[in-house]
Amino acid sequence: MTIKKSMCILLSLLMSMVVSFPCRAAQMEVEYQVEPKFKLIAIQPFYEGMTFFSENYSYGFMDVNGKLVIPQIYKEVGRFTEGLAYVMNKDKLRGFVDTTGKEVVPCIYQYAYDFSEGLACVQMDDKWGFIDKTGEVSIPIQYHWVYSFKDGLAPRCQRSGIVYFISIYR
Repeated sequence: MTIKKSMCILLSLLMSMVVSFPCRAAQMEVEYQVEPKFKLIAIQPFYEGMTFFSENYSYGFMDVNGKLVIPQIYKEVGRFTEGLAYVMNKDKLRGFVDTTGKEVVPCIYQYAYDFSEGLACVQMDDKWGFIDKTGEVSIPIQYHWVYSFKDGLAPRCQRSGIVYFISIYR
């Protein structure tokens, strides 16, 4: 295995580790600001006034007042960033919903990650690229892997193993 290919695999593994997994908190006495209304399996911190939760292994969203905003109809969800959250439907395809639950980007992608700097990385037919908040492809879906934009740059890799950066400022 070449050094370039090894570095690409290592970077890919490191990037894939930056995800959020539900965890169980230690038992303790808690004074609730929001009275629990659901038998929760998993709950995450609030982002943009919303949090996702799991009940019976289906995910939905509630607001900071504990009000159910988006019913638990999804098999996987992400946090809200830039007004949108990725969701996975029963067919294991991903798209994006807004804070009202409206599907803004249809569930047609194998994988999708949070929006960052106006773009989200998505996978289709085992290739990666970027879409904007309307679902339009902004950067072609043609890369072996990509990662989210940070400070105007996003790493990308072709099968050759060479890592390049895509600039949002072309």
